[in-house]
Amino acid sequence: MSFKGTLDSLSVTDVMQLVAMAHKSGCMHVQHPSGEAKRVYFEEGAIITASSTSGKDRLGEMLIKMGLLTRAQLEVSRAAEQLTGVKQGAVLVNKGVVTEDQLNRALARQISEIFFSLMIWHEGTFEFFEGESPGPDVFRVNSSVTALIIDGTRQLDEWSLIEKVFPSQDVVVAMAFKQGGGDVHLQPEEWELITLIDGKRTVREICALSPSTNFEVCKRLLTLHHAGLLAVRADAPEAPVAQPIVGRVATPVALVLVAEGFAAQVREHFTRIVGPIAEILLAEVEESLGVALDVLPLERIEELLTLLCNEVDVPAKAEHLRDVLRAAAES
Repeated sequence: MSFKGTLDSLSVTDVMQLVAMAHKSGCMHVQHPSGEAKRVYFEEGAIITASSTSGKDRLGEMLIKMGLLTRAQLEVSRAAEQLTGVKQGAVLVNKGVVTEDQLNRALARQISEIFFSLMIWHEGTFEFFEGESPGPDVFRVNSSVTALIIDGTRQLDEWSLIEKVFPSQDVVVAMAFKQGGGDVHLQPEEWELITLIDGKRTVREICALSPSTNFEVCKRLLTLHHAGLLAVRADAPEAPVAQPIVGRVATPVALVLVAEGFAAQVREHFTRIVGPIAEILLAEVEESLGVALDVLPLERIEELLTLLCNEVDVPAKAEHLRDVLRAAAES
């Protein structure tokens, strides 16, 4: 059984339930118009693993968010994976950095978050390839599609509350003075999020800069708003709409733009490092920025470089890319 379609005619949950009810084994490929792509692997109707082109969905990022891995340990495991060809999860277990149980919990969370991100996609295409396997060396879990849908539906209910305050991820938010007295008690993650709120960034830009999922970031922004510490900037200019790679975005004349030909150099150097997947990742980066690379304001170059370097597994290569593109933007 192989089939394909579009998400405006059949939802992700409907497609997943169909595969689960038929007890099929294979892989569901889902592609968003922005270029972001995700894969969900099934074995006899149960989800066993998933992958995504989004850096936030990677296993290492999940382990860091769960407090099971440091950034330094992540870089070491990535280097070992590239050197030996052994999967990152196996490297971490073999070195005793995490236990197999901890790895399975991280994989279960990774699958859950990829699944939920798909549930809020209403545009894109899907195709199921029966018999396609993730490979024998991939750590597997056994996740019920029904359980994931139930959990995802709960998150969708919370998402509806978020959208009442932030109707679009392109709204600009700013810190506000709390009315009245009283102490403010925030979690460490909320304090970290505050450092990203400068009164100019949109919710989308803040999500891109945070290592947490978009859902987690928006929940924390909602908490800050309810606490009277955050306000939606009604006077902020409307955020630019993300453009396709061939398009242009109207930019105020007062802004200083990156050098002419900068976008071409980004594609050249980035493709040389990450390979053919570069175009998909660059489309995702442009969507996060909300502006095409060839009309990027110079003041936002560091934001772009952070997004690009997050997609490079080898630290030395990431730093080289940062140096080269920083010079290219200003030349």
